[in-house]
Amino acid sequence: LGVVTVGVLAGEVLASRWPVWPASGLAAAALSGLVWCAWSRGRSGLRWAAVASAAFALGTARMASVTRPALPADHVARLELPLRTVLTARVVEAPVVRRERTTLVVEGETVEAGGAERPVSGRIRLAIRHPARRWRYGDRLRAPTTLRRPRNFANPGGFDYVGHLARRGLLVTGSVWDGAQAARRPGRMRGPRAWLERW
Repeated sequence: LGVVTVGVLAGEVLASRWPVWPASGLAAAALSGLVWCAWSRGRSGLRWAAVASAAFALGTARMASVTRPALPADHVARLELPLRTVLTARVVEAPVVRRERTTLVVEGETVEAGGAERPVSGRIRLAIRHPARRWRYGDRLRAPTTLRRPRNFANPGGFDYVGHLARRGLLVTGSVWDGAQAARRPGRMRGPRAWLERW
């Protein structure tokens, strides 16, 4: 178990810090080292080398899906950001309410810019300041906002905020500074989860 854990973590760290080609080269070098060590220890060592290599490959693949995801053409992360727009979206996770701010995870439906509206997809972390109403899972909303890519604070060894959001599928953020401008739209989600969230 320890070998698998270390291999997965090593693959994730490597893939998160280097582009794919340097990472592949380092992975090949590490694999060569493992095989050489294992060869000197016999079949048992080879088995452990195979386990470690598989774990390493799994970790690299997992992190690559976060750092270099395959996005559809209409994904919000493909827009020219930052983008001042009017967003129409649906709440797809339970809202987080903290005093004068509500944080939503929404699935984008459309954005409006330059008088034209276009369909979009993808999740967005949307912070609403001074919300004028209670938002719930499944609600649809329309609000003016500026969509941006999340950024890390420039603190060496600090919390990887961008990576944290990316692991949740959140590549774009936005804020609504006046909660009264966030309007509820018709078309509330239905189903068991929606009922439980509202219960």
